[in-house]
Amino acid sequence: MDKLKTLWRALKLSIRVQGIPVLIIRLLGFAAVLLPIISAKQLQALTDSIQALSAGSGSPLPSLKIMLTIAALYIVQMIFSIIESHGYIKSDMNIRRYINRTILKHKCEARYKYIDNYDDFHKRISFINEYSGYRMAGSINNIVNILQELFYFAAVAYTLWSFNPYLVLIIVATSIPGAILSYVQEDQSFREKTKWIEEGSLAVHYYNMIGAAGYSYDGLQEIRHYGLFDYLKKRWRSIADEYLKKKNRLMARHLRYNTAADFL
Repeated sequence: MDKLKTLWRALKLSIRVQGIPVLIIRLLGFAAVLLPIISAKQLQALTDSIQALSAGSGSPLPSLKIMLTIAALYIVQMIFSIIESHGYIKSDMNIRRYINRTILKHKCEARYKYIDNYDDFHKRISFINEYSGYRMAGSINNIVNILQELFYFAAVAYTLWSFNPYLVLIIVATSIPGAILSYVQEDQSFREKTKWIEEGSLAVHYYNMIGAAGYSYDGLQEIRHYGLFDYLKKRWRSIADEYLKKKNRLMARHLRYNTAADFL
């Protein structure tokens, strides 16, 4: 029940942050997924029409109409793809702006004890900034994409079933391992990232910011006077190498499993 409440809050947040126009584009995507299937049907009709012409029967006018229909479907599909890409960019910008604004607000209103990292305050803010906030605000995109894929799969399965039911059964059977693997990998990647966030944040942000003096000249004198650059570089390199080693090990394992699933 708590998960459903969290999901509902995430959906309301996504709609409010992204806006109604982006939501309309997402809903139009359900109709757009049918365009390739309609085009395939038109190509089938075009092939039949051309075969009839080759046999010396019929008029070329129906074939010309079908070709114009296929061209129109392609143009509509291309236009919607451009609009959808623009919607994704706008959606991503709105989500990032909202997350940054919200995090800045909480940082400015935080009590002094949290500034000193009370109750792992810095780690929590880093986790929200890197993973949790973006996933929550963008949850409606993921849900709509999943529903569109299911709708598209149902339409394709219905079309293939009319030709041969065994085609659908074969596709489903060979897709199940990949679907299970994808779920396991996403869950494992998310759990590993939560473990790495302290190491990654420390390596990428903390030592990097100190070494670069926070992109200002305030700390350069101390780094230069005490000869801290080599020490900071060594510490950064040690943590970064360990972080990348764990990440690459996980990616290599996923690559092997994905290769097997793709081969199947």
